[in-house]
Amino acid sequence: YQPGKLKDALETNMLKMILIHENAHILSLSPSQSDNDLIGYENLLVDGDWEENDKAKVKQVFSQKKAACAPNYYDAVSGCMKEDSYINKFFLKFWADIYPEYHYWFEFADYKPANKSNYDFHQKYYDRFITYYSGSHPAEDFAESFTVFVLWDEEAIANHKKWCLKEGWNLTAEKELAYWTYCEKIYRDNSIWEEKILFFYDFPELVEMRDFIRSNL
Repeated sequence: YQPGKLKDALETNMLKMILIHENAHILSLSPSQSDNDLIGYENLLVDGDWEENDKAKVKQVFSQKKAACAPNYYDAVSGCMKEDSYINKFFLKFWADIYPEYHYWFEFADYKPANKSNYDFHQKYYDRFITYYSGSHPAEDFAESFTVFVLWDEEAIANHKKWCLKEGWNLTAEKELAYWTYCEKIYRDNSIWEEKILFFYDFPELVEMRDFIRSNL
């Protein structure tokens, strides 16, 4: 699809996922959810170049703000999240115990080892994440989990656990009809990824939002 031409989009399912995902960022990282104490990337540039940050300074400032915010979640582009914010509750429930093992991009010389670190982190905690991307950052995990909360019902969850026996294409059979289903992951029973979907049902206003979105897709 092209900007300004959403109605002409061909990959409509992907477009729906993207819009719901980005809506989750607005929902969880809006000014009402935090103290808005941003990291201030504009002050951490190398020679004023927006293409290059001083990683050492970014790490120092981020570490200070994260420590001051603890035990609540600090997000560089939003600030210290309020205790009762959606993403802070999500973070404390699903990330607090593994967060010390997570590493940000500015802790590495370049993106290749950073990407490797994210991959290893995801693989270690495979059953905690609904997609590979959700393991890349707490805010992305929230957004990916919210997207699945909106799009999947109980039957869809059950089917993913039943059909996704391997990553990639799986040949499935339902009511004597065989067809291929693409699975980004193997979805096992009794996994934390499923708890993350159920997390959102604790908020009546988010259930109402889910119903509204689904009725207008």
